[in-house]
Amino acid sequence: MSLHERKFEILNYTLNKTKSLRALPFTAECYQYTTASGETIEPSYCVKDLGVYLTDDGAWGFQVEIIVKEAKRLAGWALGEFRDRSQRTMLTLLKTLVRPKLEYCSPLWSPCKTGDIQRLEAIQQFFTRRISECAGMNYWKRLQHLGILSLQRRRERYMIIHVWKILNLQQACTRQHRYDFNSRRRRGRRGITAWPESSTTSTCQEGSVIKRNPKRGIFRHQSRSAI
Repeated sequence: MSLHERKFEILNYTLNKTKSLRALPFTAECYQYTTASGETIEPSYCVKDLGVYLTDDGAWGFQVEIIVKEAKRLAGWALGEFRDRSQRTMLTLLKTLVRPKLEYCSPLWSPCKTGDIQRLEAIQQFFTRRISECAGMNYWKRLQHLGILSLQRRRERYMIIHVWKILNLQQACTRQHRYDFNSRRRRGRRGITAWPESSTTSTCQEGSVIKRNPKRGIFRHQSRSAI
């Protein structure tokens, strides 16, 4: 299988981003990739994968910025095209147009910064304020009257459901492993450990293998396919 150079991008996650380290001659080999044909693929700051924007700093600010802009555009279009401000019509527009844009793949990029959380929540605040039956109510009263949850609470619910599916082997890539809570307490925290069902080595997906380190009890992912 040959690599199509024009369809691939490199995204590096590094802790030390000083210019002096990047100036070293051997550092370029860690950040760049040279194909068999001799073409060099340079690293990118941002890469879009299945609708989610990943940046090399590991933060989700750029992803939040993009979806906020798109959600504002959809909310503005809906309010401009539909003059009816009744509760039924507005909730239908919110649930079918605006909210799916704000919640796509949210368990992955769910923000923890207060500023990002407020920027996302402001879209739903703006839209529910236009409902005629909710005139004069604050945001939390509007949510109670409409029977909906805040976006932050919905993202927390999605993450809880996702973790439950992992623990109960409902995810396709985790059905070959058994997940247990670590009974040993360390600074008041409890962890989740993944154990293979059959042996210390099990195939997770085609071309990759997961191995358990017997000394530390951790798993290391090794790719068998040469890219």
